[in-house]
This record gives sequence, C-alpha cells and structure tokens, in this order.
Amino acid sequence: MRRKGLFRRSILADLGPLQQAAVRNVAHLVSRLLAEPFDAIRLTQFVGSPLSGPNMWSTAKNMYHAGGLMSFFSLFPLHHFQTLLGQRVGYRAIASMILDYFPIQRRSAWRYSVLTTLSQLLFAITTHPMEIIRVRMRCVELTPFAYSSALDCLIDLLEHDGVASLFQGLSCAPIGAIWSSFGRLVSSEILSWLSSQKIYSPNIFTNSVESIFSGLTGTLISQPFYLVQKKMMVSYEMSRGRLPSEAMLKGVTPQSSSVTTALAIYDQHGFAGFWSGALSNSIRHATINTIEDGISVAVASVLLRYNQWCERKEDAQVETDTDDEEDYVEDVVEGTDSSPAGPTSTPDSPQSPVPS
Repeated sequence: MRRKGLFRRSILADLGPLQQAAVRNVAHLVSRLLAEPFDAIRLTQFVGSPLSGPNMWSTAKNMYHAGGLMSFFSLFPLHHFQTLLGQRVGYRAIASMILDYFPIQRRSAWRYSVLTTLSQLLFAITTHPMEIIRVRMRCVELTPFAYSSALDCLIDLLEHDGVASLFQGLSCAPIGAIWSSFGRLVSSEILSWLSSQKIYSPNIFTNSVESIFSGLTGTLISQPFYLVQKKMMVSYEMSRGRLPSEAMLKGVTPQSSSVTTALAIYDQHGFAGFWSGALSNSIRHATINTIEDGISVAVASVLLRYNQWCERKEDAQVETDTDDEEDYVEDVVEGTDSSPAGPTSTPDSPQSPVPS
C-alpha cells in the first residue's frame, strides 16, 4: 500500500471539503512559484537556448544578466494554468474508471502506479499544445526572435508549421510517464519496507524524505525521454536557425522521430547529453514536493487549531446558555414556593364584614 504523504493525508482528513481545497490550492501555488526558477533553468538547458550555459549556475547567471529576476518567472502564469488544469479536470478519476474494467487489486501499489501513469498520460496528451508553446517561448526568450505572448507564439506556429506541430514530441510522453511511475513505485516499495521494519514512522520529516526520494527517482529515470521530447518540440526553431550552432542537431528535422532525435543527441554529445539540466530538474521536483507537503501540513495545522477554538467557543456558549436557563427555572420555582398559602382575594369577590 502506498505510504507517501500518509502524514499529510491524515491531517487533511480532519478538515472539511472547502478547507481541504483551500489548503491544496495554497500549497500548489506557493510550491510552484518557488520552484519556477529551476523550471526555467532546466527548460533553457533542455532546448539549448542562447542563454544556456555549461551548468545550472552559469545558465542562471546568463538569464539574470539578460532579463533580471523576472526572466525566471516570465512564463509562470502559463505554466501554473497548465498544471492547475491537470489537477482540476479530473484525470485521476477518469483513469480510475478505466482501471475498474481490469482485474487489478484496489489499494495496491501496482494499481496506484498504473493509475498515476495513465493519469499522467492523459494529462500529457490534452495539455501537450500548451507545453509546446511554453517550451518554444522559453527557447527564444530574451533573443531577437522572442514571442510577445502565448497567442503570438500559437499564431506563428499554426501559420508556418501547421496544426501537426502542436503534437511534436508526443510519442515520448507515454515512455516518460511509464519510467517516471516505475521509479516512484520502486522508491515507494523501498520506503514501505523500511516502514514495516519500524525503521521510521510517518511524520513531517519522513514525509518530506519520501517526497524527495520518490520525486528524484522518477525524475532521473525519465530524464532522457523528456529531454528528447523537448528537443523535438524545438525542431522547428532549429530549422529556422534560431538556436546557437552548438544546440543544433545534425539530421534532425521537424519530421524526425524520437529515435532519430535520440541518436543525434548521442552522436553529438554522447551519453552525458541526455542528462543536460538534470540537476535543476531534480531540484525542481524536490522543491515542489517538499514545499507543497510542508505548506499543506502547516496550513492544515492552523486550520485545525482554528476549528478546535471555534468548537470550544461554541461549547462554552452552549454551557452558558444552559446555566442561564437553569437559573431562570430555579428563580421561577423559588418565586412560586415563596407565595402565601390560602385563598387570595380578587377585586370582584365580595368582602366579608368587619365586626364592630
């Protein structure tokens, strides 16, 4: 059974649906915002942009000198909308409905792995055009060929390259998703075995370790496939000569397959060429998982304390109202008991004569 995020889920389970949605949205927004600089650096290295350097630090310096701090966040709105769309459309629910037709045991690690792979695949297919636009904008950003907006990039892409270019590199998505899920499955099984041996127990620290370990494992295994995909996405920019000569791949055209692109990367850069941007990519995944888990736990803890305070306040108010009601009843009873016994006279009753 999957144990990743067990501590966070146990805290969120005590919150209401609206509070759970608020916690997830806040954690998602903050974690993506803080991880966006690493995403910008890794894409710049992936596509071989003119700002790309030999390592992550030199690439970051080139980007900062060219466009300042905002160069790291220029595509954040588009990227955030893309990831938010993946969370809100309900790919996991659709994938779960599909898996119900297959004899896979529920609440098992294998079912979770297949579910994750299938949902990632559905997300990659439906949001691939947005990924194409984001990658191509990052490829020529801060150069004379830079696009003014995402709409400008889309119009240019459709006019010169056609609708088919919106799905360039899509063939790498299933392979990358499968290998990424396989890496996460292996790490989850290792952590589950460690937990069964009482080596550690779920808490904030171990939850962060789980997120980092599983994220890094999946990222490093799938890194070559996603790099080939990004190279295929910018093949149209290569054909126009918008990339530096060292980023050009000989023999690669917009019609080239993923195998041809991978062989071209190996011929020009060797095996190490598939790991360009791996450090920034790993830091990005570790940052997202760690910060999202930490913020979720922190915000959920605050909301739980607030809910407990509200409950104590309501209980105190109920006790006060109960005491007031009991005091009122006692006053009424005491007033009735202290009244004089015997018949009482009324204004209409005749008065008895007073003897002289």
